[in-house]
Amino acid sequence: MKFRAFVGLSLDESCVTKLARAAGSLQQFDKKAEVRWVDPENYHLTLAFLGDILDSDADRLMTALQAEVAAQKPFVVELSQVGYFPLGDRPRMVLAFCAGSDALSHLHRAVLRAVRRVGLRVEKHRFMPHVTLGRVRSRRTPWLDISPQPLCASTEVGELHLFRSDLDPKGARYRVVHTAGWSGDSW
Repeated sequence: MKFRAFVGLSLDESCVTKLARAAGSLQQFDKKAEVRWVDPENYHLTLAFLGDILDSDADRLMTALQAEVAAQKPFVVELSQVGYFPLGDRPRMVLAFCAGSDALSHLHRAVLRAVRRVGLRVEKHRFMPHVTLGRVRSRRTPWLDISPQPLCASTEVGELHLFRSDLDPKGARYRVVHTAGWSGDSW
């Protein structure tokens, strides 16, 4: 059986609370409902979107991911700014952007190696780590003015997840299918 999947990181409760508070402060200015705001229980950081995969692919992928990340140390992901993306005339999303992180970049590359090793494809986009807070409903420039705003939120990560994404009229719902953890000393 196939399911829509991605590899990502969950956020701790404190981080989700701060992100929800930041999104909530923006929502109060969204009088025309130009943004479809993400439910805080769906906040996550995507490392690789896979599209539709088979259950058997998921099992093989998790074995490869566990091998790739076994020696990784837990690390902290810092979320430093909230704003539209892309900047310019037609933003599509409201995001919480991650501060630069060597550990996160290393983890992303490890995930890509595992995905390729089992013969799966991953969307080809430049890795720009973020948490999606909302999606702009219209293709035109929204009236909601969201200039980049500083954010001080962080989450410690010590595992990654294979998520299942189920689409419904209210938006996607994400569910953890498998987890690969780490507690090693180095890469």
